[in-house]
Amino acid sequence: MNFCHAIFLLCSLHSFGLQVPMSNLRNRQGRRDTILPQNVIAASPSLVAAVGINSGLAALGITLKQKVLTDWGLAHAWLLGVILMASYVGWQGYTTCVLYLILGSAVTKIRQEQKESEGIAEKRGGARGPENVWGSALTAALCALAGSLLWPSQQAILSVAFVASLATKLADTTQSEIGKAYGKTTYLITTLKSVPRGTEGAVSLEGTLAGILASFLLPIYAAIIGFIGTSLFE
Repeated sequence: MNFCHAIFLLCSLHSFGLQVPMSNLRNRQGRRDTILPQNVIAASPSLVAAVGINSGLAALGITLKQKVLTDWGLAHAWLLGVILMASYVGWQGYTTCVLYLILGSAVTKIRQEQKESEGIAEKRGGARGPENVWGSALTAALCALAGSLLWPSQQAILSVAFVASLATKLADTTQSEIGKAYGKTTYLITTLKSVPRGTEGAVSLEGTLAGILASFLLPIYAAIIGFIGTSLFE
């Protein structure tokens, strides 16, 4: 077990053993109260469930020596998962984000050896680190928190924004990876001059078409499971 795994386990145990002393606060009858661990857990069942489920999944990933995420990427994905599952988006938003991770990782692996030989493959063999976790899902996490804590009356539109942020990122990843794998002619978006595959800012017909198709996948899934609907546009 390395340092990252130890930190993850300590955070999980701390979450289940949370105790918040409130001895300096008084209730309406003027008596001092103390919030015991069981009171905290009872007050936040969704948070406890989120910690438990994500801890179990992370432990399984460690046991199976998964390669989708780096060690620190797994720790940050655990935190992201807890935020999503404990927020109003629940299992629907959580699984939408997981689907993005699965699809994004899969498309990154397409013609991996070819990309590596050309020097245009993603670093670490495509394994996602903390910067990838939050670069992809920070907007979605903020939507989930905003709908839970700030604007619960706007959850419908925030759910659309949640899905749109992930769909946009999946389209971008797909466009880039398919373009690097199959793009015959690539052009720099700023000058429209022909450049080698893998050039930063380059686009190809193959990658663009793949990205357009990929952009529909998460919204379709979210609509099927009832996370987003068409009522906003009627």
